[in-house]
Amino acid sequence: MMKLKSLFWRTYDKLKYKKRWIAFKHSIRKNSESKRYFIINTPEHGNLGDHAIAMAQEEFFAKECKFHAIEITSREYKCWNEKLEQFIDLGDTILITGGGYLGTLWPDEEDTVIDILERFSRNNIVIMPQTAYWEGDIKHERIKKLSEAIDRCKRLTIMARERSSFDKLIEMIGNRECKIICVPDIVTYLHYSPNNKRQKKNILLCMRDDKERIDSCIKKEKIDGFFDSEYDVRYTNTVLERNVYRAQREKEVQSKLDEFANATLVITDRLHGMIFAALTGTPCIAIDNISKKVSGVYNWIQYLEYIKLVDNCDMINEKLIRQMIALGRCNYSNELLQDYYREMAECILQDSE
Repeated sequence: MMKLKSLFWRTYDKLKYKKRWIAFKHSIRKNSESKRYFIINTPEHGNLGDHAIAMAQEEFFAKECKFHAIEITSREYKCWNEKLEQFIDLGDTILITGGGYLGTLWPDEEDTVIDILERFSRNNIVIMPQTAYWEGDIKHERIKKLSEAIDRCKRLTIMARERSSFDKLIEMIGNRECKIICVPDIVTYLHYSPNNKRQKKNILLCMRDDKERIDSCIKKEKIDGFFDSEYDVRYTNTVLERNVYRAQREKEVQSKLDEFANATLVITDRLHGMIFAALTGTPCIAIDNISKKVSGVYNWIQYLEYIKLVDNCDMINEKLIRQMIALGRCNYSNELLQDYYREMAECILQDSE
């Protein structure tokens, strides 16, 4: 029974993406431009942080770079990669969506990046702000695999979103013909429009339950014990247990941002949990994860007084929580990051000439 069910969904998936390919080709021909930009590997899974990256990239390309990038999702790419080799011209620029998947933590995602680098090595390629993290027994094997793909590329730029990732990439790549820059996570570019709802007396716990978690999850009961029902303490997540497609992306991300905006405080070890709190002006206590991307990106926004980074859950006590709650609703600004956004745009446009 399970085999028949699996066969049904594989067949359904194949037909769905075949139909999408026909629509994709038609739309490109209809809106053909002499200079084309493709943004590849965007999400269809339930991680709203990754969807926020896709939204921020689209806004960034339109406002800062003055072009529209043609989107190809991760599932589309895996189904179409051979066809795309015949479809994408040498003069086209390929942009690979940002995220946290270079290295050993998410090998399937890194393999997609490697496949793109190998298939389109003669194109101008830009990897949007990324975390790079390698550990364990397969560290050298995976670094070798990525390094070999990088060596084949004629024009490649990698954007690291933390200093540690930047340093690792510099060490790994050495003197190869590859540009590496260090810039903020692209979601910091977004601006949130408040929903005008009244802020509730609740505390959101947004904690990881996967391989990136570095600390034991802080418990609702611990926070409840500080306040004796003064605040409604509840769990939330920036990852939905279902797929989110392009048509649903903006609605789902906006809904999650509204949830964060209506909270009194957020406690999280998720990178985009911290950034969602920043965007919505909600006080936040952030805890680092295994790849150190939370602390790395925090360094870009540490000027926001309502975002506080702690080393571990044991540092979260009643005094700290009350200090953060006392700040109330705050205002987000990315003014101090504007020079880095300009650097990103210049890098994309110069390298595509």
